Amino acid sequence: ERPRRLERKKEMLFWTPEEFASAISEVKGDVYRVFFTFLYFTGCREGEAFALSWQDIDLVKKRVNINKSLTRKAHDGDKSYKIGPPKNDASYRRIPMPDSLCRILAEYKEQCDDGRFVFGGEKPLSLSTCERRLTAAAGLAQVKRIRIHDLRHSCATLLVHKKVSIVTIS
Repeated sequence: ERPRRLERKKEMLFWTPEEFASAISEVKGDVYRVFFTFLYFTGCREGEAFALSWQDIDLVKKRVNINKSLTRKAHDGDKSYKIGPPKNDASYRRIPMPDSLCRILAEYKEQCDDGRFVFGGEKPLSLSTCERRLTAAAGLAQVKRIRIHDLRHSCATLLVHKKVSIVTIS
């Protein structure tokens, strides 16, 4: 007999476009604002976004190539992260980006040093700092608090609302 899951699954939360607009206007720091906007409009997993380099983003073809993921565990001495493959074979994909996100990324790229990571430079952003910034923005905007992963759910909900097929969203 398989063991039963003892903990309840967390409720799936999402932001409407209006809630997202309110919250993103309260995010402190350009890199965090761009990071959350990227997650909201692409539906990427946070590890996939943390692992991105500028070579993975094609602003001309308006798409992002997902081919790796960052995990946050102690590996190889002092590194607190590891770059590896995405979650599964279906996770290798090219995600189209809307014009508005491409413009935001192009402006952001001009401000960035040529670091290894799109979101962070030589080191990836800190997950705990990202979580604090998102929570603070939600509080200031007076919208429900969501987890970073819930931005992925928000993207899926947005696409369903725009009548994108569930197969495409999947």
